[in-house]
Amino acid sequence: MTTTNELLEAYAKGERNFRGANLMDANLWGANLTYANLWGANLTYAILRGADLKGANLKGADLWRANLMDAYLKGADLCRANLMDAYLKGADLTNADLTSANLKGADLTGATLPENARMVTIWDEKTIWPTTCGPRERNESPWRTSTKQRKGKRHE
Repeated sequence: MTTTNELLEAYAKGERNFRGANLMDANLWGANLTYANLWGANLTYAILRGADLKGANLKGADLWRANLMDAYLKGADLCRANLMDAYLKGADLTNADLTSANLKGADLTGATLPENARMVTIWDEKTIWPTTCGPRERNESPWRTSTKQRKGKRHE
């Protein structure tokens, strides 16, 4: 698979296995890729705005700086996916598996996330969480404690 058009034509003919595809800079705006296998695919800088990726396998995919605004990722497998600096504003990630996904610097404003998203992903202070992401402060990591908090604890 070398071009976006080839991928979309193959998908229209019933093909779903695009494992390891190189789709860097691909324009897949509004594409229907439900249940596609994009395991380990290179989607760096890809435009997936409004794309339907319901149930897609994006395990280990590289989505660095990808535009996933308003994308439908319900039930997608994003285990170990690189979503660093990705734009996920308004994306629906309901029931998506985000285990060990890299969300450093990602913009998740208005996104719908699984309840455990903050506990199972890798993120930093640049990650922008939706205001409805849970009871913790938006950018408070559950694994980090401040120096002040650590100094008061005894190691027994």
